Amino acid sequence: MSSYSPLNTFGYVATQHLMPYDSRQARLISVLDAIIATADQVPPAELEHQIEDLLGNVLGQTASENVHMFTIDYLAYEDHKLDHFRICTTIAGIRCKAARALCIDDDLQTLRKLLSLHIDKHDQMLEQYLISGVQPYQCRQYQELYR
Repeated sequence: MSSYSPLNTFGYVATQHLMPYDSRQARLISVLDAIIATADQVPPAELEHQIEDLLGNVLGQTASENVHMFTIDYLAYEDHKLDHFRICTTIAGIRCKAARALCIDDDLQTLRKLLSLHIDKHDQMLEQYLISGVQPYQCRQYQELYR
């Protein structure tokens, strides 16, 4: 049985800030939550396909964000891009484990935490910069990220 808890905060960053997700973030989290909820109930081939679809969605979203951050010469671009890479490689590793029918429950929970932290730190910092012009290395999220 999966260790997924329905008490996880769907639609809100699962840390202290509780900022609403935008629609793209909410979609990724809802897809991941659905995978977590049914991971031990679907055949390995179907699970691998679901994780592959998730990876495709994340790659598309991160590519778009990376191009935008590069275009605006965003100061935290390299840190943000590196976190995108970490999330994508984590998903790819989980997909490989799922293809071999290995248990991935803990990996999926770790991925959910990584994704929530990314949204809470990197994406919120980028959003704050786009709205207010506050440089990323001067905002609270950055200070908390690198404590």
